[in-house]
Amino acid sequence: MINELNFPVVLENGREIAYGGDQDWFPQKFQQNAGCASTTGANLAAYYAKNDPKCARFYRGDTGRFLKTEYLDCMQELYRYMTPGFMGFPLVNRFARKFVQFAGEHGGVSVRPHILCREDRPGERIRFVKQAIGGGNPVALLILRHRAPELEEDNGLDRGCRRGQRDLFRLRQTRHSSHERCFRAPQRKCFAHGVVFVLK
Repeated sequence: MINELNFPVVLENGREIAYGGDQDWFPQKFQQNAGCASTTGANLAAYYAKNDPKCARFYRGDTGRFLKTEYLDCMQELYRYMTPGFMGFPLVNRFARKFVQFAGEHGGVSVRPHILCREDRPGERIRFVKQAIGGGNPVALLILRHRAPELEEDNGLDRGCRRGQRDLFRLRQTRHSSHERCFRAPQRKCFAHGVVFVLK
């Protein structure tokens, strides 16, 4: 069974163009290449603003009708919190701290991050994702290494950083089975961290 979250669909000129944000929307080339963390942060912000009244200040635009221009404003705001360096933004703990800071400064919302570690066994990884999505919480994934073709950057599912550093922040907001191969893989084949934010 597929458990799908009520995730933002983005519109442009009255047409649905995306399921969440796309870092290609950033105006600067470096942002396009390395803005994966801030795009993921914006996706989380938009999702929680849409689905929880306490989080209304996470997103300044219309959460009943997500417009690309307003969504990009949110991405730019998260970019100020999650500005990548030369190697991108490959640190899940820093991502968690910055989103907690963002939440606290936008409505005083207290969120608690739960982080999936590399050392967790495959069954624990899968359980982590299923429980998060079952509880109505998207999972942000930092995938540093993999051999699964469905996780390639330009596979039509979603995009991550493209600078060659392999730090791909992915937001898995729907089908927990789609990346199950990565979570079942031995650690030498897949190096992934995940983080879920639960409202206190």
